[in-house]
Amino acid sequence: MNKALGLSYTRAMRARAGRPTEAQPVRPERSTARALAAARRFGLPVALGYVPVAAAYGLLARQSGLSTVEALFFSVWVYAGASQFLVVGMVAAGVTWPGWVLAGAFMNLRHALFAFSVAPGWKSWSLGRRAVASFGLTDEAYAVIASGGVPSGSFPEVAGLEATAYLSWVGGTLLGAWGSVAFPPALARPLEFALPALFLALLVPALRERPAAVAAVVGGGVSLGAASVGQASWGIVLGGLLGATAGGLAATGSEERRASRVLEGEPRVER
Repeated sequence: MNKALGLSYTRAMRARAGRPTEAQPVRPERSTARALAAARRFGLPVALGYVPVAAAYGLLARQSGLSTVEALFFSVWVYAGASQFLVVGMVAAGVTWPGWVLAGAFMNLRHALFAFSVAPGWKSWSLGRRAVASFGLTDEAYAVIASGGVPSGSFPEVAGLEATAYLSWVGGTLLGAWGSVAFPPALARPLEFALPALFLALLVPALRERPAAVAAVVGGGVSLGAASVGQASWGIVLGGLLGATAGGLAATGSEERRASRVLEGEPRVER
């Protein structure tokens, strides 16, 4: 009797906390609804920035001598905006494939930092889910997740965000490649600015917190300094490492000061 009452009480408390019980498993339609909500709220703004940039990539790829299938192949399987533009430029300059493969891989090293940052929230996921989420972890998707817009531990919401961004990038590439005969070549360069503009729009709201501002200033300063001496690829990696380190130290210092103020405000117990 006591065991049955205890089980009923546990189920009731889980239900109040919003947790699934043994009798009420999480239904697939709930996961679908959460994925669609994340796609609508966070994925669509990213998609609006991705489509013009991907179209610019598709246009430049065709003008550099790549076929529509080759341009689309990079967007489907590589899915890395900066690296794809780099490859297009190197192909146009006549660089052989080992050169642009190594350059693209080096430029994408920053994604390893993104993965390390969000990995703690993905421990309970299956290997397949982690692989899918890692593939879709672009700069903008990471910015949304890291800022708390999408819970990093919720696969349906992460998948909704990333799937929307991915489909918009592939669709934009196809649009630019197919329309290369209709679009003027001068249109490609202005469209490239859409991606940095989108990233700045995601970054600015996070700068209200001191650690995020420190990380942005240090990382941006290092990247710009490296780019000014012709080492833009190194600047991306070093800027990410040093910016993240500086932001982490700033966050640790803020927590220590907050803890110190709390301790100082506690009344002393006379013994």
